[in-house]
Amino acid sequence: MKDAFKKVNQTYYLIFTLTILFTIIGYFFVLNNFSSTVSTGFVTTILEVLLVVYIVVSSIAAFVLFNSSKKKLRNIENEKDRFFPYIKSANLRLYLIGVGLLAGILIFYVLRSSFILYCIAVSAIELIVCKPSEERIKTDLDLKNSD
Repeated sequence: MKDAFKKVNQTYYLIFTLTILFTIIGYFFVLNNFSSTVSTGFVTTILEVLLVVYIVVSSIAAFVLFNSSKKKLRNIENEKDRFFPYIKSANLRLYLIGVGLLAGILIFYVLRSSFILYCIAVSAIELIVCKPSEERIKTDLDLKNSD
């Protein structure tokens, strides 16, 4: 179980590290006026709508797929055989949510639209809700003994 926790935790912190890195890089682009995009127009609206649609669809898909995978994994008799598919499905959930967060940061610094901050906040909150822990893995996989 500790191996499963470490692998999912690595993915979780990788996404947060990339978030911080994208934020710092975007800040320096704005600070040095590398892009002077105005946040009005057709392209801006399309990018905002696409980001919102992606975040909504990927969030629903991430949680639904993870919950259905969790239910299937509980039916596996050998508890050790549950870990690899669990890692795979937990990482998929984190990737789906993380892509929306990272895309939101990039789009925010390109468009400088305050609306995008709400999308970033939603994705960040979802990512925090998905924070892995050993207790959560035990609960998700319905483990009886601890490793």
